[in-house]
Amino acid sequence: MDARNDPELALDLGRHLPTAARRALHAALDAAYRDAGRHFDPEAGSNMQLFGFTIFTFVVYQLRLAIEAVPNLGMTVVNGAGGAFRVQAGPFLIGPYACGNRSPDDAWSQFPSNDKGAGWLAEINSGQMDLFAAPGDPHIGIVLGHYGNPEGGLEAVFLKQPIAQTGGRISRWGYVEPIYQMGSGSGETAPEAPLPPVLPGPATVVRPKVLPFKKKPAVQDGETEGA
Repeated sequence: MDARNDPELALDLGRHLPTAARRALHAALDAAYRDAGRHFDPEAGSNMQLFGFTIFTFVVYQLRLAIEAVPNLGMTVVNGAGGAFRVQAGPFLIGPYACGNRSPDDAWSQFPSNDKGAGWLAEINSGQMDLFAAPGDPHIGIVLGHYGNPEGGLEAVFLKQPIAQTGGRISRWGYVEPIYQMGSGSGETAPEAPLPPVLPGPATVVRPKVLPFKKKPAVQDGETEGA
């Protein structure tokens, strides 16, 4: 574990976001980047700004699907301040935000460009409560930071605790933990996203093979049938 991380926070995250939950988050993000990449067409006018809008929409969609498909993961979808998409896991309010296009060399130095909902997560951790939280019910804001591009897909996923914001943008992390990073050996292959159950199809009927009818030769004059 990174020496800059709080060991108690690491334990709490491990308790409320166990391996199964992290694998589900990883799979959902991987599916979102895969689908967004399929819709990316520079010859039709696609650019990285459009990809950013697309990936945000696809990430929210895939996270909803994953959480609904496996209810026992301990995660629920809630609305944060201003209606921002949030995932709650125990005391943690988690918001997914892109932090870069490539797997980072230093995840502590890269931040979301979002200047709205992402900054609110930092305000939770600085003592200002999110509008979703009930009085006396403290929450910890966490960014599900993802990195990727249309060509290579998802390259990295981190859990990050924002502790400062400037002009609505996160400017400092207090905790950074990788869930997946391409080339690091950590969660190298994304698990498949949960799918709804497959209903059985119609029964297969095996019929006996029918041989073609063979006409018996006619009996000639002077011959006896069966001779």
